[in-house]
Amino acid sequence: MITFIKTDMHTHTIASGHAYSTILENVAAAKNMGLEAIAITEHGPTMPGSVHPIYFHNYTVVPRQIDHIYVFCGVELNVLDYQGNVDLSNNLLSRLDFIIASMHGNILDSGSIQNHTEAWLGAIQNPYIDCIGHPGRGDFEFELSEVLTACKRNNVAIEVNVKSLEKYSNRPRCEDIVLGCKAYEVPILVNSDAHFALDVGQLQPSIDFLNSLNFPVELVINRDLKSLLPWLAKRKPWKSDIQDLAKQFSS
Repeated sequence: MITFIKTDMHTHTIASGHAYSTILENVAAAKNMGLEAIAITEHGPTMPGSVHPIYFHNYTVVPRQIDHIYVFCGVELNVLDYQGNVDLSNNLLSRLDFIIASMHGNILDSGSIQNHTEAWLGAIQNPYIDCIGHPGRGDFEFELSEVLTACKRNNVAIEVNVKSLEKYSNRPRCEDIVLGCKAYEVPILVNSDAHFALDVGQLQPSIDFLNSLNFPVELVINRDLKSLLPWLAKRKPWKSDIQDLAKQFSS
């Protein structure tokens, strides 16, 4: 049984344009919730109101630890087309700690199941994309077995997103995805997708949902840093700081 998840790898700040808290406010909320780490994943620049690519270049000024909370600097990319292209260059993506790719209705028109499947498959082939964001949303249905097979082959995770369960009322579809991940042994990350600090780490609805499906604890790779970091280090062998952190938590 999953009892607690100690990292929240999908949070937004005021830089995303339609979120309302700062990095420090999100960190304070994470500490209050007893988390070990958060990821700052601002929307990619195609999202109205979000940041210029230079914002992501300057992530180096953000400390790895703030008030004992580990901070990973990343992005929630926008899938731009049915080929799975996204809105930051691979050169820039190679510098980031954690990368989500998501489909958003104000960026990509809803098409056919095959369109959406091909878009996910294209994104999954990108070696810098770590996680498929909120795939349980209803506007972008896809062929689950094809996408999960590709995720398994490429060691890409699927996100279980609290908002998809609650705000978008897509529990049946989320259930199909989670049971598919269980069957294919695809890792998942449970995230808040917080756009306000008080939502950071509020993961209990997803925990309850996963427990109702008897989802294996070992496939929830962001349950704590000790579980998350080996997976992240394997995905990013070129990032020495991630490698060093993984070694630190394995000792």
